[in-house]
This record gives sequence, C-alpha cells and structure tokens, in this order.
Amino acid sequence: MHRIGVERSISYLGEGLEKRGYEVVALDPVNASEAELTRCDAVVISGQDQNFMGMEDLKTTVPVISASGRKPSELYQEIENRIQKAKR
Repeated sequence: MHRIGVERSISYLGEGLEKRGYEVVALDPVNASEAELTRCDAVVISGQDQNFMGMEDLKTTVPVISASGRKPSELYQEIENRIQKAKR
C-alpha cells in the first residue's frame, strides 16, 4: 500500500485517496520532519505556502504535488502517475 502525506489544511482529499487504496498521513506544516516525509510515496500540499516546511531546500525523491487550483480528480491522477513513474 502506498502512503500519501497530505497537508492538514486539505485533509478532505484524504478520504478520496483512501477510497483509492492509499494510506493517508496528515502532515502538519510546522511539526513534520524530513523522516516523516521520506516514509511517504508522495506529498500533497495546499500550495498556499510553496515552501511548505522548507521543502524547497529539502533533498528528497518524494514527489511534492501542489493542490492549488486543481480538482481532486486531477490530483489523484497525478499521484498515480508519479507513483508509477517512480516504480520504473
């Protein structure tokens, strides 16, 4: 099962991800650690703060996906695409 980190402010996306078979982890932008992020297969952020937890400086292979201005269906598709791409 793939684990998706979702910023708490957009936790409503978690239900749809769980229905698609993902494990969802709520991330707190103030308290999340790099270790928490690297245990996720992808991270979805609100996009309100593009430098969520200093992620611009974070060296990680975890895809970070911005939800800003996007429909949930678009996000679900991008998550799936990124996870499939990472498997290759």
